[in-house]
Amino acid sequence: MLPLNGPQREAVVAQTVDLGNASIPVGIDGAHHNMIRKVYKDGFITAYGRIMQLSAGLAFLGGLMGFLFIRKRPATA
Repeated sequence: MLPLNGPQREAVVAQTVDLGNASIPVGIDGAHHNMIRKVYKDGFITAYGRIMQLSAGLAFLGGLMGFLFIRKRPATA
């Protein structure tokens, strides 16, 4: 937990919607810059990893559905 007061915390949280493009709000002292930058980076990496896991799961399910439901039709002359 970062030692921030109410307005500082709100400013930091407001930047989280930008994920990888989040910037440290004005008014945050230098001692907290590195901690906030790390929190932004870790949050972005976590979100990106979850999206990749979800994408991989959906790709696997799509392949499984294709394997189960697409049948080879007999050749007709």
